[in-house]
Amino acid sequence: MKAQALNDQGRSSHMLAKRTLELNYRHPIVQELHARVQADSEDVTVRDLSRLLYDAAALNSGFAVDDSKDFGDRVYRVIASGLNLKADATVAEDVEEAEEEEAEPAEAQEAAPEEAEEVAEAEAPKPKHDEL
Repeated sequence: MKAQALNDQGRSSHMLAKRTLELNYRHPIVQELHARVQADSEDVTVRDLSRLLYDAAALNSGFAVDDSKDFGDRVYRVIASGLNLKADATVAEDVEEAEEEEAEPAEAQEAAPEEAEEVAEAEAPKPKHDEL
């Protein structure tokens, strides 16, 4: 019944929450963003921070993020800049794996006598027991 009554989007528009973002222009974050935009309006970091601020406000208010992939990418870029990393930094080769592969044959040699004993015990004929 509800689906029939609210079938038209125009009729149910009054039930949808409208987004309103109110900024406190005295807040240090807003003041710093404004100063950075005045200094360089094309700065990608400032753009990411501004959009991240908007998305965080939307999430806190119970709205969904419009583009979750874009949101995640922005979060990663902001984290990288906070850690003084380049946004295009790549994953370094794992040196530990190469060291483990070199150490593996030595471990295999140490484990070989123990394994040989276990195999010998398994292959040895078992004594016959009287059945009860």
